[in-house]
Amino acid sequence: MIPYVPLARAKVTGPHCGLCTNPLPTPYAPIDSIHRFSMRCEHDLHYCCYMAYISQAVAPVGMKDSCPECRESILSDGRYWVRATSHAGEQTPVDITDRVLARLKMVKNAKQQLFFDMLEIRNVVLASALLEGSDPIDVNFQSLTTGISALHICALKNDVPGIEFLLKNGADKDAKTFAGLTPLESARFSNAPDAEKRLLLA
Repeated sequence: MIPYVPLARAKVTGPHCGLCTNPLPTPYAPIDSIHRFSMRCEHDLHYCCYMAYISQAVAPVGMKDSCPECRESILSDGRYWVRATSHAGEQTPVDITDRVLARLKMVKNAKQQLFFDMLEIRNVVLASALLEGSDPIDVNFQSLTTGISALHICALKNDVPGIEFLLKNGADKDAKTFAGLTPLESARFSNAPDAEKRLLLA
């Protein structure tokens, strides 16, 4: 049994993408052979437009699992089932859940890196904005290659205001890098006396 079941009150708005408003036959580059798709509410979107939509840095609550046009849920049994149309015009139910989750993970990682970058240049205002909203970053996220956390970054830069900002927002003072160093040890080994003094009080 195919999980894709259109809603009884489905709406059809015409042969155009609900996000870019361009005609659906527009020859966008195919991704995994999906050119466009219809949701349970029968609104149509280009695949690439939808992926760009859920990648926005500032996202309304629930935007990733609702139709951009009517806000109806697009989920069927918790999965992103859609009726996809290929460039050849063939229609078939497709579960795009894995694609959606992979894109959201990519966006999350990009936001985490931006948080690190803002602390590197001591821009606490922009860094704090990434801790707000419906999908805040993880203040204790650690680099996938070094294990360094945001608190390590501020410790290495002898940035006391940054350290206080992070501790206030729940940063873990005992987090260790892949080399086994805590923020305090990082400050000590990098000759950052102000950071070391502040972390000793944490």
